[in-house]
Amino acid sequence: VTVKDPRLSLAKSAAAPTTSSGANGTITDAGDTITFTYIITNNGNVTISGVTPVDTGPTFNGAAGTGSLGAFTLTAGSATLAPGQSATFTAVYTLTQADVDNAAGITNGVANSASPTGTDPQNSTIPSMPPGTATTTIAAGPLLTIDKTATLTDTNGNGTADVGEVIVYRYRVSNTGNVALTNVAISDTHEGTLLASSVYTGETLVSDGPLAPGTSSSDATANNGIWSTLQAGAVVDIFYNHTVTQTEFNNQ
Repeated sequence: VTVKDPRLSLAKSAAAPTTSSGANGTITDAGDTITFTYIITNNGNVTISGVTPVDTGPTFNGAAGTGSLGAFTLTAGSATLAPGQSATFTAVYTLTQADVDNAAGITNGVANSASPTGTDPQNSTIPSMPPGTATTTIAAGPLLTIDKTATLTDTNGNGTADVGEVIVYRYRVSNTGNVALTNVAISDTHEGTLLASSVYTGETLVSDGPLAPGTSSSDATANNGIWSTLQAGAVVDIFYNHTVTQTEFNNQ
């Protein structure tokens, strides 16, 4: 009599993350998805029923995911497998911004393992099987936007910029990409001359965005027109106070 040997194997793969489901259609961000595929094969000598993957979810550069893994969908084969037969399942994971912040730009930064399970003809759960592992990469998408405004300090109240009055230029810089950026700088030309970094003042972090754990935007040197580290989703204001010159007044 041949001793029963219920045995399953699982081969897992991960598709590239989408870019079309999040807020920004050009990069992977919160709301985008990763589709995982699981192929389970009956390598034993008895029929196994109730076959399904067991998956606790992916990690992102070693950190546990904070998104959600959808239900398993049987896309090929059957959940009851005779010896030698296989079944294919898929499940879709929806990313959070923290997931993206943790792993964007890191090769194979998304990792996930899953194991197969099922019951043998005596309705006993089969022994634990080795997991199948898959990795994928969230591509780095560095993006910046800038909004510039000017506010006149109209000291004499005549509604025009006079010599000696001050125009406050505000540069609002937003990291709209999915990776942190360093040395984010303002480059602006006034009266045909590139402004020196020393003229900028009042660098202010407006919002640090949805941060991954343990990360924050920071500025090593104040008032130099450069923000040292701007995390994904963060917004910073940088100011330049310009005093109207006689030449500018003559040319208006």
